[in-house]
Amino acid sequence: MKKALKRAAVVLLIVVLILGAAAGGLFGYAAWRRGSVPQEVSQWDMALDSGRDVMRVRLENFSAADVTGMQVISTENRSGADLEEIVLRAFANGAESLGTGTRGVDVTNVYVNDEAVSFAFDQEDPTVVRVAYPWKAGEEITLRWHISAPLSGDQTLISLPVLGVVQDGAWRTDAWDPLVQSGFAQAFDWEIWMEYNHDIDVAFGGAVLGYGDDPSGRISQARMLGARDVTLLVTRGRTLRSREAAGVKLAAVAEGYSAAEALLDQAEKALESLAQAGFAYPFPALTIVQMETGYEDGYACSGLIALGKEENAEAQLRRMTRLIARQTFGVLVGSDPWQEPWLSFTLASTAELMAYRHRKGQLAFEARFFDEIEVASRLTRPYGVTVGAGIERFGGDTEMTQVLRDQGAAMMLGIEEAMGREAFLAAMQAYTGGQAHQIAQRSALENALEQAAGSSFAGYLEDELSF
Repeated sequence: MKKALKRAAVVLLIVVLILGAAAGGLFGYAAWRRGSVPQEVSQWDMALDSGRDVMRVRLENFSAADVTGMQVISTENRSGADLEEIVLRAFANGAESLGTGTRGVDVTNVYVNDEAVSFAFDQEDPTVVRVAYPWKAGEEITLRWHISAPLSGDQTLISLPVLGVVQDGAWRTDAWDPLVQSGFAQAFDWEIWMEYNHDIDVAFGGAVLGYGDDPSGRISQARMLGARDVTLLVTRGRTLRSREAAGVKLAAVAEGYSAAEALLDQAEKALESLAQAGFAYPFPALTIVQMETGYEDGYACSGLIALGKEENAEAQLRRMTRLIARQTFGVLVGSDPWQEPWLSFTLASTAELMAYRHRKGQLAFEARFFDEIEVASRLTRPYGVTVGAGIERFGGDTEMTQVLRDQGAAMMLGIEEAMGREAFLAAMQAYTGGQAHQIAQRSALENALEQAAGSSFAGYLEDELSF
């Protein structure tokens, strides 16, 4: 054990000195075992000052069957109400039914401020973990727990547990629905430290701070500010390629060099066209994973997107652009994925069409709009299946995607036509800027549209969302 600790210390020193990761606030093994939070003045302390929670993750035991580790979160009860419990959402525990490859996570050994507390998974919903603790309004705590997640095949997505959302003085514990996709959480900052074997790679949505490699294995450290989830890809035998484009650190995981490079090429095109349309990518890093997800358009997490193989390069570029746009409309700006999924799916699809117009020109945009998009507004659908419907109304992913993507985008571009492109873009940018790191509601978008146009679109939205 002593030799192992000495070896880890040497590797840490190399990482700090050679890779410059000290500026990111490296912290030691012993501190993790205590579950304490480092006190160095660093970017993490500034993040705490911004009012966001800070989560640290250590994964140190990777095997052929599973990975184990620990999570620590520094958090404050900002709800304004005393809470009788703390709720974690292990969203991965409900995702396998749709074939995303995301694996369930087991939670054990929960502590609040270094005191062991009782906890239990909800009997009806395995994604809900209830921690027995009377959490006073305004109280700051350090919450930590151990995790174990199964690994299988050549690649596994792992979404780690996060704090649930408190609204109106109570925890949101909506029953899991696979159409919700990624986690629903208040924005937080995370840092992850990993020690893993040479025969695997680990990809994540955050930016790499440090990397080490020695005969005993690899060490990686990464960080993301303003995340909604912590999702990792553990892969064996796949190719991982990376590059930087327009200030964004891109990584791609695929079957072979050429496939990974093609994903990076398309990601560059998507980022460029979105930026030209007025939607610059909001985070410093993006990972693209090639895997079948069970979703028509793919899977979007914080800083990480996954989509299946697509022979048609243009169709794949459109899907990728929509998934990247959901980093703005869904991660940067959160929304209620149960009751108002359109605030993510529809607005991301609108941004993709605006990016397509910049990339292909007005004539190609009009042809696509009237052939593929506008027609969705004239289809007859089951009662209650509307753009503004909640998740429970949709019969499946295909129906939901078509309604929220095509019919919803036609609705938003109708507003653009009425108020003009410049004013519409100003409204969308005001919405994302004003609601960044928040959980937005429809009223925020209505207010942004009204401020930019000088007149209200609330009535139009009300009609179109319920049509």
